[in-house]
Amino acid sequence: MELVRSADLPVLALLGWFVGQAVRGLLARVPRGLDCPGRWCGWGTAALWSLTGALAVTGVLPWRWVPAALALALFAVPLVLADVRAGRLPDPLTFAAYPVLGATAVFAEPQAWQRIAAAGLLLGGTHLLAHRLAPRSLGAGDAKLAGALGLPLGAHGWLAVLVFAPLAAALSLAVALGTRSRTVPHGPGMLASGWLLVTL
Repeated sequence: MELVRSADLPVLALLGWFVGQAVRGLLARVPRGLDCPGRWCGWGTAALWSLTGALAVTGVLPWRWVPAALALALFAVPLVLADVRAGRLPDPLTFAAYPVLGATAVFAEPQAWQRIAAAGLLLGGTHLLAHRLAPRSLGAGDAKLAGALGLPLGAHGWLAVLVFAPLAAALSLAVALGTRSRTVPHGPGMLASGWLLVTL
């Protein structure tokens, strides 16, 4: 069964743009609304959705994983922008990620719901503990995001769950070295790590 075909890629990009713009509008309406520039929210989501479709068309990404990858991309763009621009991961997005990522994870691996739940609890719990022990190095938003990302990673398998945190740390370190900054937001590294592990 093919969920995405080559001819669908422009449509997928257009849908991604509209979804990104819709998320931008919703963020502006929540308390402590966050500005998500249209050129990034819309086009960033469109680019990631197109890339996801291309991976599915080429056979790199199994069709059953397409909804999870699209959902990750949907949350990744505004969350990365929020963390980079404002240094926070908005609760409306991180909390909304739980049911959406959970549902797409179960869709990908219906028989693995126990592992999916366990992985979410494990990553959320360990990151929350790290936040409690060193709040200046890992924010509360990072801990909430880790639990949500653990759901699709759990569907993928325990190896993805175990690789997630070291890969995210390596990506954040690479950004810090590249920008010569002593403090970089960890959310982008976490989201990139989660998306890469699910899609590749």
